[in-house]
Amino acid sequence: MAVVTHYDTLKVSRTAPVEVIRAVYKALAQKYHPDRNLNNPEAVLMMQLINIAYNTLTDARKRAEHDAWIAQQEPKKPAAAAPAAPTEAQIKNEKILKEVSAWEAFAAKEVKEAEAFREKANKAAQQAAAAGRNEKTKWDAYAKQAAADATAAEAKAVNTRKYANEKIAALGVRPAAPPPAEKKITTHYDTLFVARNASVEVIKAAHKTLALKYQPTEGGTTAEAAQMLQILNDAYKILTDAAKRAEHDAWIAKQEPQKKEDPAAAGPRKTTAREAEFQAQADKLAKDAGALKAWAEQADVQAKEAEAKAAKAGKDAAAKAKDKDAAAWATFAAKEAANAKEMRDRANKAAEKAKAEQERAEEAARLAAMEKQRAVREAAEKAAEDEKNRALWEKNK
Repeated sequence: MAVVTHYDTLKVSRTAPVEVIRAVYKALAQKYHPDRNLNNPEAVLMMQLINIAYNTLTDARKRAEHDAWIAQQEPKKPAAAAPAAPTEAQIKNEKILKEVSAWEAFAAKEVKEAEAFREKANKAAQQAAAAGRNEKTKWDAYAKQAAADATAAEAKAVNTRKYANEKIAALGVRPAAPPPAEKKITTHYDTLFVARNASVEVIKAAHKTLALKYQPTEGGTTAEAAQMLQILNDAYKILTDAAKRAEHDAWIAKQEPQKKEDPAAAGPRKTTAREAEFQAQADKLAKDAGALKAWAEQADVQAKEAEAKAAKAGKDAAAKAKDKDAAAWATFAAKEAANAKEMRDRANKAAEKAKAEQERAEEAARLAAMEKQRAVREAAEKAAEDEKNRALWEKNK
C-alpha cells in the first residue's frame, strides 16, 4: 500500500522548495478555511492536516525526520546476494574476454599509429608546398617518404584489424554490452514541484511563486532565466488545460513502467471504526457525485433540445415575418428562446454542483486513504510494542 505523506497532503513533490510549499499551503488554506466551509467536517479535518503538513515541511529538522520515516515505510529493494564462486565455464569465458580485449587494444594501437603517420605526412606535404625553390627538392622527398610511411602504417593497421577480427571470431564470444541505464523522465509536474494529482489552485500557486524568481528585471535578464521562465510557463499552460494535461498524463504512463503491488505484502488487519466511518463517508459522497453527474448530463441534453427548438422557432419566425400572424410567431420564438436560456442556466448550475460534489468525493476518498494509512501504522506500532513486551515477559518469567 502506498504511503500517504505530508507531501501528498499539500500535493507537492518531495523535492519542493520551501517557497513553493508556502505558496501551496496558502492556496489550500484559503480553500478549506472554516469561514468558507461552515458546517463542513471534512474541511475542518483537511485544514488540520494542511497545518500539520505545513509546519512539518517548513521546519528543516521535522522535514528530515519525515523523509526518514518515508524511507522506512517504502518497500526496500532486496539486497544483492553474495557472489557465488565462479564456475569453470565462467573462468574460461573470463579468460576469453581478456584475450578479446587484448586483440581489440592491439588493433586500436595500430590504427592510432597509422593516424599519426598520416598526420605527419599531411604536414610534410604542406611544408613542401610552402618551401622555397632552394629547399623544395628536399621537402618533396621528405613528404614523399612520409606519405609512403603513412600508407604502409595504414595497410598494417588494416591487416592487424583483420587478423584481430579473425582471432576474436575464433574465440566465439564478444564482451557483453552493459545493461541499459534506467530511464528517468522529467515531467511538467517535476518542473513546478507539484504532485501528479495536484489541483489547479496548487499548480497556480506553485507557478506564481517560481515565476517570480525568473521575471525580467530593469537591468534585463539572463538567457538561462528567460529559458527557465519559458519552461515554467509551458508547464503551467499544459497542467491548467484539462485536455493537454490528460495527454501529458498519458505520455507519462507510456514512459514509466507500471509498478505492481505485492498482494502478500499486506497482512490481514481488522478495520477500525474511525477508518470505516471515513470510508463510508467517501462511498456516500462518491455515490452522490455519480448521481449528480448523471443529473447534470441529463440537464445538458434537455438544454440542447430546448436550444434546438428555440433555433427552429427563430427561423420559423423570421420566415413568417411578413405574414399576418408574424407577431404570434415572434412571441412563440421569444418564449422558446427564454425557455432554452432557462434550461441552459439550469444545466450549468447542475454541472457546477456535480463538479463541486466530485471534488468533495475525491477529497473524502483521499482522507479515507490517509486514515487507513494511519490505522495501518498504528497497528504496526502496536504489534511491535506487543512483541517487545512479550519478549520482555519471556525473559523475566
